[in-house]
Amino acid sequence: AQAGTRVRRQVRLECRPRSRPSKRRLAMLPLGAVAHLDAPAPDAVKEKYSRFWYVQAALFIVLAVGQAIGGDVIAVFFTSILAGVVIYMVKEDCRHMSMYCLFLFGMMTAFQAFFELINLLTSVGGRRTQTTVVSSGGDKTTTYTTSVTVHPFFDKSQGMQYNIQSAMMIASPIAMLLAAVLAYYSYNAFPTSMFPEDDAESMPMHGRGFGDYGSGPAYGGNFARPAATPQSMGRPQQASAPRLFEGSGQRLGS
Repeated sequence: AQAGTRVRRQVRLECRPRSRPSKRRLAMLPLGAVAHLDAPAPDAVKEKYSRFWYVQAALFIVLAVGQAIGGDVIAVFFTSILAGVVIYMVKEDCRHMSMYCLFLFGMMTAFQAFFELINLLTSVGGRRTQTTVVSSGGDKTTTYTTSVTVHPFFDKSQGMQYNIQSAMMIASPIAMLLAAVLAYYSYNAFPTSMFPEDDAESMPMHGRGFGDYGSGPAYGGNFARPAATPQSMGRPQQASAPRLFEGSGQRLGS
């Protein structure tokens, strides 16, 4: 009975479940450095670029007024939002001008400038207006007549609104491009970056392996390999199989 009790104790110890990782270890997962994204703007931005941001806000306001005269309601709404974002970032001594806001603002204005520049290049040779007239015949037929008229980019005969629309098509991509450039320089004035150089995700692919999410060797990563010995050179390496049922015997109860 005593020997049987000892055997049961050994089985109980071997079948004990693995301990769960502690909360402290789970909390140390690399989630990225995000605390510095809300850091206040440095003195270089406040002293050197804040005046240009005020000019950019005024430029957006003038652009929105011109678009309102031209009758482009959607463009007025979008440009007004951009002007409000600039005023929000630059007020109270650039208190809300964080790296995150500058990055998103610069990307948005850069994409907007790109698409508006494409629209300008397709219209600079002449703006096209398309009208469709629907007429019904006596024998229960309906006729659709579409007329396409091409006017010069600036045409006095089309009135003031037409020419203001053409002027805004030139001014809008310029304003967006200036905003993107200003956001770029203001972002680079920060002493840190949104993407740290020591972050595993920002390292080049050839410098880290696919499994290098943490520590230890990984597939394709840079890790030390065991040096080849003279006995192992010239012949394939074989993995040693586990040896079972070896060792000295023990008698229970002894």
